[in-house]
Amino acid sequence: MSGPLFWRFAVVEEEGDERLFSALGVSDFFVAHEARKAAWREFWLLGCAATSDGWEKRNLVGWPGNIEVVIIDRLSRSIGSYYVGGSSIKGIRRQGGDRALVDIRLSGFFHRVPTVGAEGLWEDRRQGVPLEVAEWKVLSEIDRIAWLEVARIMASSSQGVDDLSGKTFVLDGEVIADSSSFYCAFGELVNGPAGYFGSDVNSLADCLSGGFGVVPPFTVAWKASSHSATLMGDDFDEITALFTERGVNLILE
Repeated sequence: MSGPLFWRFAVVEEEGDERLFSALGVSDFFVAHEARKAAWREFWLLGCAATSDGWEKRNLVGWPGNIEVVIIDRLSRSIGSYYVGGSSIKGIRRQGGDRALVDIRLSGFFHRVPTVGAEGLWEDRRQGVPLEVAEWKVLSEIDRIAWLEVARIMASSSQGVDDLSGKTFVLDGEVIADSSSFYCAFGELVNGPAGYFGSDVNSLADCLSGGFGVVPPFTVAWKASSHSATLMGDDFDEITALFTERGVNLILE
């Protein structure tokens, strides 16, 4: 007899929590970093079982509409999701075997496109692999951007943390080679391993407004800041200007 199925994805309607169907996997969902522009795309949900009664009998034109493709962990909990607008089913094919599973091809609009680098990170997160400090340091720049993608989505899906002020964060500029490594390092300083506190200057501004662990006034002691400034260029100037504008006590060492 076959063992229990491990659902890795689910589809829910935008305005509800009910799972329309669960899936064992996906295809054409995660794309290369270079192709991550907002766009209409088609992708497959593989090994699906319906969890919403009668969906196969629906008029599939324009259904299911606005959805979230949810990442499911090994305990069947939602740990993140990607929004897909205006989705519709383009095809259904039966899988062999005794499971009565189907593959479903969906079309929809992605405002934020899932990147290939995030796929393996999601697998680690769903398996509950313990996170250690500075895991991101060994990643390439593209993979650090994927790291921030996953961190952002998990932060958005969590219950949130209390905003504190008055703290001092010591930032090691020797490990910062570009803006992606800054946001990985600073997110970790504020919210622990794989923590999130922005992935570009606009989202950093949003985080400074509250809901992500700390609000000004607080202090950032940026060690080896000249090293960071040389490698980061204009990004360094934008970040330090924003910190100053928002009332962060910035100490450049």
